[in-house]
Amino acid sequence: MRWRDPFSGWGYPGWHTECVVMSSRYLGEEFDIHGGGMDLKFPHHECEIAQARGLEKPFARNWMHTNMLTIEGQKMSKSSGNFVTLFDVFKKYDPLTVRYFIAASHYRSLVDFSESALTSAGISMKRLHQTVRNLREIKADGAKPSGKYFEEFRKRFCQAMDDDFSTPQAIAVLFDLSRDVNKLLSEKRAEPEAIVDAEHLFSSLGGDVLGIIPESLEASQSELQIKNVMEVLVELREYFRENKDFASADLIRERLQKIGIEFKDLPEGTTWEVTDNN
Repeated sequence: MRWRDPFSGWGYPGWHTECVVMSSRYLGEEFDIHGGGMDLKFPHHECEIAQARGLEKPFARNWMHTNMLTIEGQKMSKSSGNFVTLFDVFKKYDPLTVRYFIAASHYRSLVDFSESALTSAGISMKRLHQTVRNLREIKADGAKPSGKYFEEFRKRFCQAMDDDFSTPQAIAVLFDLSRDVNKLLSEKRAEPEAIVDAEHLFSSLGGDVLGIIPESLEASQSELQIKNVMEVLVELREYFRENKDFASADLIRERLQKIGIEFKDLPEGTTWEVTDNN
């Protein structure tokens, strides 16, 4: 970068000055958050602060320093041949999956990028999506969010985000909420207001805040096909159980467990869910 000055024509300031000038110009003399990698704490960010404060500018209120990203345990670099771009990743993985993968780690922790980690992240995220989809399919008779149900989860979520922006803890709260909601739905005793409150929490916390639960969760064609196949397997397993062929029934359960699908035998019937234990 260069600027014209009154003394020598063109001036080439140091990068500390560049950042101070640009941030003050476009964000104001005082702004909320200044981000950057941990490797920029010193000397770059300290020099920014020194220059801004030297001009009696308050500068950034908060600093967020992110850790590094590795690829299969190795530092990412073009020279190593393991450099990937988001455009490359999005050809294979849904952007929401990548977003969930990043949010599942604390911003100050080292993140290792791998296909297995992204696949696991996608499975975990779909578990949350399935709970939300189940909620949205229920007719709540025009009920409005009441704030009477599940508010302890909102408090825990906010506490997690207030604790140094701990998105992993916040996601864990959403899974705790999902567990309680699934239990409520399986018992078929949920009040309409409870259904609406739960869906509202998922949409506001998981959607508006974390951006991992979209407004629309239409099942893909492949997901619909899997659902149809699972319905057949549930019926087949039930047939074996009714005819006391428990070995065949157990074989279906065991084979599905190995690929991350769990059966739940309830008084009103058998349900299934995808887990991340495969």
